[in-house]
Amino acid sequence: MAIEKLEGVILRVRPQGETSKILTAFTPRRGLVSLIAKGARSPKSKFGGSLEVANRVQLVYYHRDTRDLQILSQVDILERFQRVQSGVGRLALAEACFEILLRTESGQQASGRLYDLLVQALRGLEKGEQGLRNVFRSFVLHFLAESGVAPQLGSCRRCGRVEVPTRLQFDVEHGGYVCDQCAPESRTVVPAGGRTLEWARWLGQISPEKAAVAISQRTAAELDRWLQLYLAYHFDTLQNLRSLVFLNGLGKVRGDG
Repeated sequence: MAIEKLEGVILRVRPQGETSKILTAFTPRRGLVSLIAKGARSPKSKFGGSLEVANRVQLVYYHRDTRDLQILSQVDILERFQRVQSGVGRLALAEACFEILLRTESGQQASGRLYDLLVQALRGLEKGEQGLRNVFRSFVLHFLAESGVAPQLGSCRRCGRVEVPTRLQFDVEHGGYVCDQCAPESRTVVPAGGRTLEWARWLGQISPEKAAVAISQRTAAELDRWLQLYLAYHFDTLQNLRSLVFLNGLGKVRGDG
């Protein structure tokens, strides 16, 4: 049994018995790691408040390859996202990012790039004042790219036209879009305006940390419908993200958009 020390973001915490907690963290070196923190529910626990969802932490634990649940020894907080943890809307968007990692094979695998994107998203949600959903949208587009299923948004799939058309249709099945001069190859399409394409291109290039920019309701609705269908088409486990369903049920939340 070896002692492991690695950085991670806590995605999920749940009680175990009367005194312990089980947490799941996403790490750059091992992907998802599940650990038991013995005695963590005790008022005098050495873990204190370090085991909060969305904390970026340094984990020290006893690792055994034959064991799914590792034994946590020590936790040091590297970065705490207090506005994310205390704000309903910010936390729901963060947990939507967590759900994607928890429910896909990509999250099971070690990925320094995905880890960096997750931290960038948390920082964007922490600092942003408006357009917070753009942080999530940017994370999704980067996640799709890292998973090898990025939509091709540089030009029309049919004619190769690069200029942004007034109207277009996102092709969910084949990826990318077709301009207003071409007929789509798929029945699964999402009509959208040229401005929506411009936003999609930008969000797929910018760091999620810098994506919190206000956006019109119409463009936001077109982006969300397309991304929801695109995620569900490529990942059976992402048919519905519970965190987004919860957030949508709240109505308008400060900074949302």
